Amino acid sequence: MRKKTMYGLSCIVLLLFCLCFNASANAASAEDEVLQVEKNWIKAANALDFKLMSSLYWHSPKTTQYSPDQLAQGWDTMEKNMKMYFNGPESQHISKWALDKGQVIMISDNAAIIIGYHNLTNVADQSSSRHRFTRVVHKIDGKWLIVHDHESRVTTDPDSTVVNPRS
Repeated sequence: MRKKTMYGLSCIVLLLFCLCFNASANAASAEDEVLQVEKNWIKAANALDFKLMSSLYWHSPKTTQYSPDQLAQGWDTMEKNMKMYFNGPESQHISKWALDKGQVIMISDNAAIIIGYHNLTNVADQSSSRHRFTRVVHKIDGKWLIVHDHESRVTTDPDSTVVNPRS
C-alpha cells in the first residue's frame, strides 16, 4: 500500500512539474510568435511580397497605420497604399530593411506590442536611414495580426534619448 501511495504522489508531482514547465514555455513561445510577425514583415518588405505583407495585417476597418505624412484608417486604405509601394514606381528603388533592437511587450495572452528600430539601405545609391517602429498585434482566430502600425524616420541618435524609468 505504501508503494502505491508513493508512486501516486510521484506521478502527481511529475504532472505538476510538467504543467508548470509547459506554462513558462508557452509564454516564451508567444513572444517568439509575435517577433516572427516582425521578421515576416521585413521579409515581405525586402522581397516586395505583397501577399505575405497582406497576410500579416488584420483586414478590418479598425486597422490603422501611421506614417510621418498620413494616418491610414481601415484595411482598404492601407491595402491601396501598400499596392502602390509594392507595384508602383516606388518599388523601383528597392530598400533593404534590417531589424535592430526589436523587443516584444506582451500585454495579455492575445495582445502585444513590438517596438524597435529598422536600418534601411537604399540599394540604388547605398544611402541609409534609421527608423523607429511600433506595431500593435492581436491574436485573432489563433493568428497574430498587426492591428496598428507606426513607423517614423529617426533624425537624432536614438540611444541618446533613451529614458529608463527604472534606473
